Amino acid sequence: MSLNELRHRALLDPDTPPGLRRALQAGAPLEAIHLDARGRWWHEGEPFVHPRLIQLFHRSLHQTPGGTWLLTIPPYSYPVTVEKTGRFVHRILRTDGSSRLCTYDGREVLFDRGALFTDGVDGLFTVIEGHTARFVEDAWKTLSLCMEQVEDGWVLDWQGQRSPIQKEAASDSPDP
Repeated sequence: MSLNELRHRALLDPDTPPGLRRALQAGAPLEAIHLDARGRWWHEGEPFVHPRLIQLFHRSLHQTPGGTWLLTIPPYSYPVTVEKTGRFVHRILRTDGSSRLCTYDGREVLFDRGALFTDGVDGLFTVIEGHTARFVEDAWKTLSLCMEQVEDGWVLDWQGQRSPIQKEAASDSPDP
């Protein structure tokens, strides 16, 4: 998405914060800030490298009901582009009988195998608090070792229980 398209989308979104709307209408310049499909942040084509800034951006990202992705660090909001989803599971903690998912935005939630699905291409996703989250890094590696391809798709063999992995297209806007 070009910066002009991002500006246009944010201006059309009724849920864009008033201060941001006024700045965009006045022609405030936008810089390209992008979250890719693997959970990496980019600025003007260069990767972010500072861990605390990356963590702040993951915690500060949200999507308006109108579908615009914003970084919101009060009192400021800034429109950004996002591939696939804005949430990511990077680690799975296993304990006696339960597993917890750790996300880039600092959440830790119980793993619900029934919420697991694939986009049919290369992504494995779940739903956390009503939002699509993609498995990346160690979480993806951990699950991929427990997956088996069967005639009509994939099955997860997790802690002795087999669960089919649903095939659904992950929505990129707005998040479910």
